[in-house]
Amino acid sequence: MSCSRRFGVAVCSVLMVGVLPAQQARPVFEVVSVKRSFPEAHGGTIMHEFSNGRVSVEATTYSLIQAAFGVRSDQMVGGPGWIFNDYYSVIAKAERPVGASEMWPMMVPLLEDRFHLKVHREKRQMPVYKLSVASGGLKLREGACVSWEERTPAPSPARGATFALPCGRLIAYVIERGTGEEVVGGKISMPSLAEFLTRHLGHPVMDETGYKGTFDIDVKVSSDDMLHRVSSDPDPSGFPTVSGAMRELGIKLELVKAPVEMLVIDSIDRPGPN
Repeated sequence: MSCSRRFGVAVCSVLMVGVLPAQQARPVFEVVSVKRSFPEAHGGTIMHEFSNGRVSVEATTYSLIQAAFGVRSDQMVGGPGWIFNDYYSVIAKAERPVGASEMWPMMVPLLEDRFHLKVHREKRQMPVYKLSVASGGLKLREGACVSWEERTPAPSPARGATFALPCGRLIAYVIERGTGEEVVGGKISMPSLAEFLTRHLGHPVMDETGYKGTFDIDVKVSSDDMLHRVSSDPDPSGFPTVSGAMRELGIKLELVKAPVEMLVIDSIDRPGPN
């Protein structure tokens, strides 16, 4: 498994909408090596996971914490400046093969032991986006979607469509580089749409539509507006804003303030030699 570096943060964490997973008893790594690294030599942040339980991770300290606790960057506050810039190579051996869903939480006791990490959780009033039913009601449709493996080429789209609708997931395709994207998905739930928008808009997105069914989506949006910005003004590219695209579905997207559970870094030290 590999993780890419996007907007300066390793994209490896489990995405949550305003709620942090509670700490529970979890397995730990048996053998651990933590060393300062300089990824500029090979071009970025990488993470490898091997089936024999050996795990190799290279990332900033900030990204390690973010991934270990399964939070977005907007859910973390505190900590000294070096956690954003210092990269560490972590090589660990579990007692048995582990997947990413188990491996990342196992990083928590590692960070507590080697980095002396101390955190607490608290709720703070933060900007969030709210999905609600627009005046005129929802304008949702459900049609045919196609299942295919995520890493395989998509099948041919249905007649009159640009892209095939994947069942149960949302995909954003670039249709005009740097200008416009097309977001497609089949049999999507409102919580899935909220999670997708959370990943792109930089704030939690809460579903308050009350809609319990599934629906298809095929909308065009401004590329700029998909990068942590929602505006009601027309985009100079001619593509709708995200809020405008949602209005096509009868969904109102607005920025409000609501209590969000945050992970606060109380203290952390650079790790000593192995």
